[in-house]
This record gives sequence, structure tokens and C-alpha cells, in this order.
Amino acid sequence: CIPFSNLSFSIHSTIDPLTLKCELCQGFVLNPVVCKCEVYHLYGRTCLIDFVKTKGFCPSTLEALNQKQISSASFEILEKISHLKIKCDLCKEFQGGFRALKYHLKECGAAIIPCPFYGRFCHEKIMKKDLKRHFDENLSQHLE
Repeated sequence: CIPFSNLSFSIHSTIDPLTLKCELCQGFVLNPVVCKCEVYHLYGRTCLIDFVKTKGFCPSTLEALNQKQISSASFEILEKISHLKIKCDLCKEFQGGFRALKYHLKECGAAIIPCPFYGRFCHEKIMKKDLKRHFDENLSQHLE
């Protein structure tokens, strides 16, 4: 999922992007999945799998849930997502459809990522484009 604050959507869209919100992190779903409960719930794949691994139940209904009960979102949801026109508010350079957004986010230099040494030697999150500078400035701390 990606925070809605990092994206803008075309005002001409007939789909409300907020209907494509992960019920766990409240972000826009990049890999939408549903769980097989009686009630429909939409989640980002990573969010739901991580939750189920640690808790073992549906976050919405509290019913027992395992990873085998998680499936890709319906064709209807995927169709809604595919029609959205999206802008990346991180770099202001990307504007396109959902499929292209997934590839863009892997390369977007403005994306905020944790330092690869995060949690061990470093506690900073930086823009992807600044990673080399971060390494150069903090090399001695990362090697301790």
C-alpha cells in the first residue's frame, strides 16, 4: 500500500479512490486482496498477510483466518483500479495508470525508504535518490 498523501487522482475519474483503501493501513492498495469471510473487506496483500501471520484472525470480523483464505481481489476491483489516472506527488514527474504506477514506485527517486542498515546501525529513512549521499556521509557509523 502507499499513503494517499503521496498520490493524486484525476478529477475526471468516475471511481472514488477511497473505496480502494486498505482497511489495515488506510493506504491505497497496490496489491489488493480479500479474505474469505462473510463480509467483503479489502486489504493490501502485505498488510493482511503480516497481520494474519501474527494474529491468526480477520482484522474486521475477528474470525479465525489463515493465509489460504486470502485471495486476489475480484475482477471488478482490479477493473476499477485499472481505470484510475494517478499522479505521483512524491516526484511530480509520473502521471499514468495503475499498472505503470507500480513500476514507477520501484524507481521513484523521491520515495522514502529505510536505510538498508535500519534498525541495526541506522535509524534514518531517506529519499531513494539520496541513498548514495547518505551512505557517503554515514559510512563510519554503518561499519561500526
